[in-house]
Amino acid sequence: MIGFFALVILIFVAIPLSAIFGLYYRFRYNSARNYVIIICVLLLIFYLFWMQKTWMNFVHLH
Repeated sequence: MIGFFALVILIFVAIPLSAIFGLYYRFRYNSARNYVIIICVLLLIFYLFWMQKTWMNFVHLH
């Protein structure tokens, strides 16, 4: 269960982070792109915290 959870977290973190870093290096000199990337990172962090809460509730219920 812990291994599966870690794998899911790794997938949900690695794919967006690789995309975000790729976009960052591609549009490094465009400040508007940087703001979009920062917003995406914040949304990703919020989403991960929400997922962790729901997973904890699911584990406690079952």
